[in-house]
Amino acid sequence: MPPHPARPPLAKRRMLLSLSEVADLVDRHPNTVRRWAIEGRIPMEKVASSWAIGRIEFVRWFYELARLDHEQERRWMTRIAAMDQT
Repeated sequence: MPPHPARPPLAKRRMLLSLSEVADLVDRHPNTVRRWAIEGRIPMEKVASSWAIGRIEFVRWFYELARLDHEQERRWMTRIAAMDQT
């Protein structure tokens, strides 16, 4: 059976972070991250009816935030690495 037309192939989905994953990574409520996406504060895109961001784009966005301290950076990078293990 072919994949659902509104969903990207599995390999492509693995390269994307969902809105809830991003919210977990940045320790914010999903509604806050959704608002950031709508306002253009984070480069997320609509994929079908959900918001998503590529892992590479997330890391680039993350590094552009000069106000982050090193401890927060370490926690986020640990979480991203853990996601790769699943």
